[in-house]
Amino acid sequence: MVGVKLKPAAIDRSTVTFGDSLNMTATAAASDVKNPHETSIAQHYRSIKDTLDGGIPDEVSFGYMEAQIHGGVKLQDIESVTFFGGARNLSKAEFSRITKALDSAGIPWIVDTKRN
Repeated sequence: MVGVKLKPAAIDRSTVTFGDSLNMTATAAASDVKNPHETSIAQHYRSIKDTLDGGIPDEVSFGYMEAQIHGGVKLQDIESVTFFGGARNLSKAEFSRITKALDSAGIPWIVDTKRN
């Protein structure tokens, strides 16, 4: 797995959904990442929320949170890259090609073998 940390300026052109935006277009809408709205939560999760007193407890999972970066992501948007699990899913040639490109662009990167 590869983690890409974007520079703060990317936030200004980002929206968020809680769950897969591709599969929930009829039940949720993306909202500003700085001010998320409950309409960004898929309808089936909102119905769970509506049945609970006091909101959604920690044990209710949204699967994942998805950010949409409008205008694409360019090298200059990347603050750093982390290769989790020792980059074991990449061939040595792929890893070398990617890290050389990151080095050329002045983007710091690390290999984290402790987390997958």
